[in-house]
This record gives sequence, structure tokens and C-alpha cells, in this order.
Amino acid sequence: MAPIIKALRRRWDGADLNTRLIFCTMAVTILVWLVHFVLVLFRADPYSLERELWLSPDLYTLSRHPWSILTYMWIHADVWHLLFNMLWLHWFGRLFLRYQFPKRLFSLYLLGGMAGGLLYVIVTMLSGWVGIEFFGRPLVGASAGVMAIVFGTAFYARWERVQLLFVGQIRLTTLAIGLFLLDILLLTGGNYGGHLAHIGGALFGVWFALSLARGRDITAWFQRLGDRLVDGVHSFGRSKRSHGKSTFRVHNRKDATPSSPSSAPTPTDASSDAAASVDDILDKIRISGYTSLTAEEKRRLFEQSKRL
Repeated sequence: MAPIIKALRRRWDGADLNTRLIFCTMAVTILVWLVHFVLVLFRADPYSLERELWLSPDLYTLSRHPWSILTYMWIHADVWHLLFNMLWLHWFGRLFLRYQFPKRLFSLYLLGGMAGGLLYVIVTMLSGWVGIEFFGRPLVGASAGVMAIVFGTAFYARWERVQLLFVGQIRLTTLAIGLFLLDILLLTGGNYGGHLAHIGGALFGVWFALSLARGRDITAWFQRLGDRLVDGVHSFGRSKRSHGKSTFRVHNRKDATPSSPSSAPTPTDASSDAAASVDDILDKIRISGYTSLTAEEKRRLFEQSKRL
């Protein structure tokens, strides 16, 4: 068992953020399915856990479970639902990371999912007010977040093309628009909530891409919030480990010689040069596309993205 755990840990340490998102989503979904199965065996309420996680369009239920606007993304209805969402995230998440940093991928994924969930809740609420009754089923699945990644990639890297079976090469924007129109046509079907969530995530992805083209990142505030949460968790862990222990020590060494200012390294200058180099590469991508990069430029862009 220990070698398996070590192997999985090595795979996790070497994986990019997109792969980690896929692993986490699959792990949470499978765990929820296992709990459901155990509850069925013991003749208990099998949906007691899902009821805490899925997104209900009822405002009263949502007010009692406000976290569900985020947790609904991490559970799925069945194997096919999970499989197709993770395949789309795998394909377009990797493409997204060609041009953007991992923090933007994570922020766009979560914010797009929340945007899709909110659109479902708002439309269901407004339809009741105007006399159009929809059967508001609970919402589950990562489709809205995945659509945010798909449309964010398509409308940022508009020069990219994909190969489709029986169709050939088409632009990403053409594929995205086709998916959007399909979701609109399927709104009258039984899964109108899922298609509304797709539309909400897609619109957020387009907003992200168009804003970024104008030099504004609409996910920046969410990235800062995430950084503060991570820093808070790390500082809390350090304070618990160092409680009651003195971690500050002074050593006097007679043979210590001060280093001269001219020989001291300047990491700030090195990081500034690296950032400027990456900015030049991204500008080249915006103008001429990713295929115009040299092998060295692709390598530098990939190395820089792994550090973030």
C-alpha cells in the first residue's frame, strides 16, 4: 500500500493545476457516490450528503446552504456526466495553460461555475414571478466551469483551430458559438438547468477573454483572495508548530566575512528580466499566434508557468 501512495504522491507533485483539478473533482464525486451506496445499504436517506452539496434553485434552501453555489461543481449525477466534463476540462484546460497562468485557470473555473449556478437560480426565480413554472431540479456538475474555460480559451486564442471528426479543422470560436446555440435550442428539454448553467459559464468566459484583451483581468480579485487564504493557512500552521519554541538564534562567528555588495546576487533583477521576457512572448502570441514561437520561447513560457 505504501508504494502505491508514494507513486500517487509523485504523480500529484508532478501534475499541473489542470490535472489536479480533474483528480480532485473525480475524487470528491466518487467519495459522494460511495457514501450514497453505504447509506442505501443501511437503509438510511441516501441523499443526505448530496442535499448539502447540490445547488437548489429554491431561495429558502439556498439561503440555508449558501456554500452550495460552489460545492455543486464537485459532484456529478453519473459516470458519463463526470467523464465528459473531465474530458472537456482536460482538452481545453491544457490549451488554456498555453497562454495563461494556472491561477487564472483556477479562478476562471470556479467563478464560471458560480456564474452558471447563479444564472440558473435567477432565471428559475424570475420565471416563477412571471407565471412560467419550471420544475427546479437540483444542479450538479462542473459543466459551467468547464464552459468558462472553453469560451475563455476560444475568444482569447481566436487563431487556434481544432480537428473534428467528419468536419475537419475549424476555429475554436466557431466551435464555441455552435455549442452556445445548441444550449439555447435545448433549453426546452428536461435538463434546462444544466443548459442554463452552460450559458452562464460561457458568457463569463467570453467576458474574461474580452476584458483580458483590453488589459483587464476580471479574476484578479479572486486570485488575491485565494492568495490571502493560502497565506493565512500557512501562517496559522507555522504559528502552531512554533508555539512554545524559540526559533530565533544568533551565532557569533569570528571567521565570518561580509560579502561585498558588488558580488551579492540580485534576484529582483533576474525575476524582472524573466517577467519582461514572458511579457514579450505573450505579446508575440497575441499578434502572430502560438505557432510563431520558437522552441526556446515555448520552453521559457512553459517553465515560467510552472513557477506560478
